[in-house]
Amino acid sequence: MADGTQFTDIFLEVVKPILARHPALSHALVINEKRPRVELIIHKQDERGFDVGVVCEKHGIYPWADNWRSSPWDMATPHSPMHLQQTCENVMGFVRTLLCPDARLRVQEKAGKPCHWILELKDGDDWKPQDDTSIVLFNFLGKITESIRQNRHFPAREMTRFQVDQLWHASWAD
Repeated sequence: MADGTQFTDIFLEVVKPILARHPALSHALVINEKRPRVELIIHKQDERGFDVGVVCEKHGIYPWADNWRSSPWDMATPHSPMHLQQTCENVMGFVRTLLCPDARLRVQEKAGKPCHWILELKDGDDWKPQDDTSIVLFNFLGKITESIRQNRHFPAREMTRFQVDQLWHASWAD
């Protein structure tokens, strides 16, 4: 970057105050300055939930939930410090959504082994699939079973009448 600021530094500037405001949130923050790479892992509260995290590298930021993986959030956008800070804030808003009943993870198993993860977000009274991740090699002949996992670290968000742009979950908002 032109001013020497690493994307990982900007991510840490956004994440550290959030973690400081929520000391009861079980998490790990792994910093690798050689690479540079930062990974935030927020642990599930119980077996009905799922771990959530973000990997931030100098070229991209990747949210994840259990074995569901997202594509990078900033690869095709201008690399100005203000834009990267907004990207980090939006990713953390998305993480906040993953930590409450507004999101759930549908996990499909074949022969008792997870093979497909579908991330769903609440839309009014309905659940809408947002993205999915599958493994390539799995038992095609096994019986498929499905479970739904959901976190309850924070209460669900309530959309106000002013939040009409579908980005109401794009900020952390304690």
